Amino acid sequence: MELETAVASYMKRFAENAQRAGSGAPDKNTYYRSLIRWARAGGGSGYRSLCEQALPNLLKDKAWEDLYRLLVQTAHWNLLPVSDGYDHSGRFWHLLDLAACEGTEALRRALPPELGLAKNGCPMFLHGTNLLMCLLYNTPEEQRFPETVVLEQAEKYIRTKHSAWERAVVAFLLCLHRRDTAGMTEQLQAVCNTYGKQKISKDQKLLCVNAYGLLMLARSMLPKEAFRQIVLPQSKNFSREYFAWRIAQTALPEGLYFLYPAQVEMMNVILTKPVAVGRIAQPYLDRETASARERKTWYADEERMLEELIRDLPG
Repeated sequence: MELETAVASYMKRFAENAQRAGSGAPDKNTYYRSLIRWARAGGGSGYRSLCEQALPNLLKDKAWEDLYRLLVQTAHWNLLPVSDGYDHSGRFWHLLDLAACEGTEALRRALPPELGLAKNGCPMFLHGTNLLMCLLYNTPEEQRFPETVVLEQAEKYIRTKHSAWERAVVAFLLCLHRRDTAGMTEQLQAVCNTYGKQKISKDQKLLCVNAYGLLMLARSMLPKEAFRQIVLPQSKNFSREYFAWRIAQTALPEGLYFLYPAQVEMMNVILTKPVAVGRIAQPYLDRETASARERKTWYADEERMLEELIRDLPG
């Protein structure tokens, strides 16, 4: 009942504030942009609070379909276009969560090959993203990206003193490149063991979603026999039952866990669409007052991603 009350309160607040934020919009596309930006900015903490309240009971009740709907809705919500000061590497953590829900094909959409290797972001995001780009697009016949360099740089990174969770995630991807299933087993356990030390809420710590994302990547890229050699983690934040349910699904559940009210019905449509295709740009390239470094730096192209995401919306 507490969750129902919290949902009703959040949705009422969200609808009122979103409508106010878009009240002066001259056309539907401008309004949709305002709606999405409000969802990520002003409506952010409220949405996260709902997720944190819902998660414990979903796990306790083993309500796997509803848990899946919550996870995929949250992944799509986190991947709404936003300027974060990074290039495509800024989406790395949330892309792992997307992989946990929708698999490798969703990653290929969010990380098209024309983005190239990431260069602007924190170290873990950079190495993780570049390993993903090589995994997704390099083949024995065609090396789109300099894999040897990417792997060497990632190797140096995992020997640093950055957080153990960050290094374990990157190390798992390195092991996946090398088809080292024993290493993947070890690193996946380390990912779960160290996840709780991240700056996240107590309830978020109940489920290490990125561990499922890493596993789904491995499942799509390894032969079946090799994938079976990976031992699943023994950890309170990893449900073997949920993972067994997830990989047994031939048709994934549709719909959202939290439905938005009629006043902002378009949020339901937006969050069930495929995530925005990743785009980057150099916004300071032609700005005379910008430094040489600023001019050559790539950032997430929020405007283009928003434009493409809302292009086919009704209204």
